[in-house]
This record gives sequence, C-alpha cells and structure tokens, in this order.
Amino acid sequence: MQHRLLTATLALLGVMSLALSAPRGVQTTIDTRLNDRALSGAAIGVMVQSLTTGEVWYERNATTALIPASTAKLGTAMLALEYLKPEYQFTTRLLTNGTRNGEKLEGDLYLCGAGDPSLVSADLVAMIKSLAVGDEGAGIPPLKQITGKLILDGSFFPGNGALLGQGWAKGDLLWYYAAPSSALSLNRNEVKITVRGGAHGKPGQVTLDPPTTLFTIKNDTVSSNKVTLGAINVTRTGTVVRITGNVAPGAELSERISAPDPGRYLAEQLRQALQQGGVTVGAVEFSAAPQGLRVLVEHHSAPLGALMQTMLKESDNHYAEQLHWTLLALYSLAKPLDERYMALLQDFFNHSGMLLWGMQLVDGSGLSRMNRLSPAALTRLLAYMASSPTYDVFYAALPIGGQDGTLRRRLNDTPASGNVHAKTGTMRGVSSLSGYVTTAGGERLAFAIMLNGYGNSSAAARKLQDDIVAYLAGVND
Repeated sequence: MQHRLLTATLALLGVMSLALSAPRGVQTTIDTRLNDRALSGAAIGVMVQSLTTGEVWYERNATTALIPASTAKLGTAMLALEYLKPEYQFTTRLLTNGTRNGEKLEGDLYLCGAGDPSLVSADLVAMIKSLAVGDEGAGIPPLKQITGKLILDGSFFPGNGALLGQGWAKGDLLWYYAAPSSALSLNRNEVKITVRGGAHGKPGQVTLDPPTTLFTIKNDTVSSNKVTLGAINVTRTGTVVRITGNVAPGAELSERISAPDPGRYLAEQLRQALQQGGVTVGAVEFSAAPQGLRVLVEHHSAPLGALMQTMLKESDNHYAEQLHWTLLALYSLAKPLDERYMALLQDFFNHSGMLLWGMQLVDGSGLSRMNRLSPAALTRLLAYMASSPTYDVFYAALPIGGQDGTLRRRLNDTPASGNVHAKTGTMRGVSSLSGYVTTAGGERLAFAIMLNGYGNSSAAARKLQDDIVAYLAGVND
C-alpha cells in the first residue's frame, strides 16, 4: 500500500517533464510512430507514465483537451466505484396500497424503478410469477386479479421523461447506442428489428423483439433473389418506423433501435408479464409512489462491480448512462441538474487531491462531442485508480488485449496480448486507447493515446495505438 500511495502522490502532483530514467529509445521510437503520414493533420495527444516510480516516460500534447469518445467511461467508472461502491445494487420493487382477498389484490400495484441498467423482460416475468403462483404451504392462493391500477414510478432519476445526454447528435438518437435513460429502464431501452426475406418480389417479414406497440411499422422491404444477402435501412419519424431495402429469400437482417419512451416500454412489458401470469389489472398510470406502501416483490441487480464488466469491456453506453443518472440522483443535489456532474467531479477532485485540469464531462458514455479529456487527465485518473481500494474491480473490468471486450481482436500475437488492460473510444474522426500495460522488465505503466480529426478510417489510428502499446509491453530495460 505504501508503494501505491507513493505512485498516486507522484501522479497527482502532475509530474510533466520527461523522465531521465525512461528507457533509452522510448522517445525516438514513439516519435517515429507518431509521424505516420496516414494520420497527417490529426490532433494527437500521448502520455505514458510509470506507476512504479511516478515518472513520465513520454508525453506529446499531454495537456491538450481532446474529445475522448468512450474513454470517458473511465471517469464514470471512477465516480461510480468511489461514491456508489462495488457492492451497490439496483433494486426494482413491486408494491401495493391494497390487501389480499383470496385471489384478488384489492388496491393498486406499483412498480418503482431505480435505474437498473441490467433489468430485462425475463426479470419482470419472474417478479410477476412470484406473485401469481401463491404459496400453498402458507395458505396464500394464486393471484388472479388486481382491482386497482398499474402505476409506474420513475421519479428516482432527476428530470422528466426520457433523459438524453447533453450534446448528443440528432442522427444518433434512432439507434440502440443512444437509447434514452430512465429510472424505468428495461432491455437497455432498445428494440431489435428483424426482416426475413420471403418469396421473390414479396415484402420481407418484419418482427420486433420484444413485441411492442411503441412503433407503427411501415414495411417497404422487398424480397429479392437478385441479392446474396441484401441490406435494410431504418428511419423513424415520430412513432412511425420505416424499413426499406432488399432481402434475399430466407435471409435475416437485423437492426437495433432505441425505445424513445422508456416508461411506456416498461409498462407494456409489465402488462404482458401480468397477462402471461394470468393476472388482470386496471389502467396504467405514471406517478410517484406515496410513502407507506407494502413491498410485494424485490428484484436486485448484480453488484456494481459485476455490472462494471459489461460497461467497460463491451463499452455499453446504456450501463454508463444509467450510472451517470444514478449519481446525479444521489449527489450534488443543491446544484442545477445541468451542473451536477461537473460539481460531483469537483467534489471528487477536492477530496482526492487530483486536479480538474483538461477534463470536462457532460455525459456518462462519451457519446457527446462536448466531452473533453487530456492524455494527462486520463493518465492521472488511471494512476489514482491504481492506488484505490477498488482498483482490482476497476482493473478486472477493463478490456484485455487479444482476449475480451473491445480489445478481443486487437494486439493478438504481440507482447501486449493478455497484458494490456485498456478502454477504447471510437467515433467519427476520434479514436482513443487508455489503460495499463506492464513492460517485459516488470515496469507498470499507465498510458493514454488520443487522436482527433483524422480524415481516413480509424484503422490507422488503431494501428498507431496498438504499435505503441505493443512496443511498451516489449521494453526490457
């Protein structure tokens, strides 16, 4: 622990000069890689720091604030582990103001959402089943009727209705990766559209998973034996979803889109679960639950430490946004909603000793181009987490080069395979990689490699990142 505290202290002091103890050739080798003509004109920031000594091995534009894309999730993870703790669980509750009378529940049924990012339709079915089957041994008959209303409470999250990240691009909002957040979230607030090709010249068959009436489907697809597989295009205007394109007979093509009204989406799936369980209920309403209700069933998510694996390894935007809004629901409540996240970051930096330098985060996922991080800020964050009691959880949740997550197909057959634990970040013109790697000589390094504004595909940016990390992993000095 003393070693970790030394590492953190050196990192938090913001050591920025290139260390004399960096192995010979590091600066020249990385400089050469950064001169790749394929990345001409790109803004590139790099920082590499030893966690063993705290000294900086390499830096270029380290204090330049750049768009981080999904490496912003490192900040979300840090705050969630710091404030919520790895043991935190999301609890979804079914409650009532009524009483049981044989097979009837005389009163209303409430569902209180707490923003569980992992809640799926099967969980609702299990919750209703536990109510519907009764308990013969305890003399409780099966539940067949709820005489009152079905009332959903999404008031745990601040704001009203579907919650979107600040600065999200309008063109992203159709798709699953930009699904809105809500305390009443289900199935990542996404719907899978599948088109199966039929007889030549006929429309394809469209199915929705899960089935939902949220949308009116306008199916303009055509089955065609002139294509090997085909392609579909999905657009949405209001609640009308139009699907166009050609699909080969027997072929299936799918797209995942967002559910723009999470509360209604969950209510629809909950009503279906009640019907499946043979339970009737009255009309659906949305309002805050009063105090003093009786808990009927509770569903607990996996602990935050386990959910973190999905958020970081798979770069799951919905998990990150649900954590973001959970933090805003519980902390910095004296601030206006649009100021809470930065206020929470400032509070964290005040008690951790870190500097709020080169960092602006407006969402949890990194989808907004208003986010800014510098390589130095990311490296300091990683150094801090390396000294944190939650480091083991954080480290295990990062993608591993050549093995899993968003790095499963990168860094194979290099010294970094199975070694580097790092978070990726990609959007148009933006590519980042930031994490930890251990050299062949046993030196533990934190690094951040960020690129903005390159004109070509992200392949050259990823190759640069991989080449640098693979080189660092092979250093033996």
